[in-house]
Amino acid sequence: MFPENTPALQQVQFGQVAAYGVAYETALYYAHLQPSQFAVGGPPYFKILTGIGVSKDTPGLEASLRKNLDAMMADGTYAAIYQKWHLTADMLPKS
Repeated sequence: MFPENTPALQQVQFGQVAAYGVAYETALYYAHLQPSQFAVGGPPYFKILTGIGVSKDTPGLEASLRKNLDAMMADGTYAAIYQKWHLTADMLPKS
């Protein structure tokens, strides 16, 4: 068990372990950073639900975030960002 990704991935580099389970985005990053040493072992097998915390002292911020996310999804910006960074597996469905 490793407390952080860096020492675990170093062990993969050194040949001490054959594989290490890590967040999909991190796996893609390291595979892109050092393609001769790392490869993504497959598509994500689980999605982690995440969200955006909004202070109650910022009225309207949640509505603005929703409005702008919906606009980005409608005009294709959202998909373009995820495609650029090869993260389409993480995309939210259109609301």
